[in-house]
Amino acid sequence: MKNNILLIGDTQYEVSDAYRDGALAMRARTPSVCNPHPGDTQFADDWSYGHDNEAEGVHSVKGVDVITAPHTGTMFIACCNVDAETADVVLNNTNTKIASAT
Repeated sequence: MKNNILLIGDTQYEVSDAYRDGALAMRARTPSVCNPHPGDTQFADDWSYGHDNEAEGVHSVKGVDVITAPHTGTMFIACCNVDAETADVVLNNTNTKIASAT
């Protein structure tokens, strides 16, 4: 099972389990200081990125919730100042279209 990718501007995030957990923690209004992963680890960074990006509202791409989408290796593309109308989703690794641009 391959993790999805979220591209925001020129920054690419792997939507790992820790990333998802951070986003879900933000949805539950858990403060960022409650990151359960120790200091300088990839898990801690991923959790923080997920938390911060959820706070910015970038996880809805063309009506698809990037956090709850199945792990299929899909790349979701969002703009820097994310607007649901300008965000896009590309084909996943099986060439199944999840959503498309207008």
